[in-house]
Amino acid sequence: MKKIAQLFEQLYNKKIIILLFLDFILLPLALFCSVLLRLGGNWDHRLDNSIWLFLALPLWTIPIFINLGLYKAIIKYLDEKVVLIIFIETGIS
Repeated sequence: MKKIAQLFEQLYNKKIIILLFLDFILLPLALFCSVLLRLGGNWDHRLDNSIWLFLALPLWTIPIFINLGLYKAIIKYLDEKVVLIIFIETGIS
């Protein structure tokens, strides 16, 4: 029984690490895409001095997500079947 509890704890920690990694990559990418869409698809070189905002975004949003309990809520209510269905539906669309 103790081994099963350790296995679930390891899986829980791995899921959170995966979510953190994805947020670290996808948050700046989402900001970049939104700015690029707002600019009509062409990068304005006057924004080159503000590129640090894209890199700093995860550094201040991820701690907020952690403090609000977002990752625990996602892990609690989201199992592997739901994730697989979301990926399949997103791929189809």
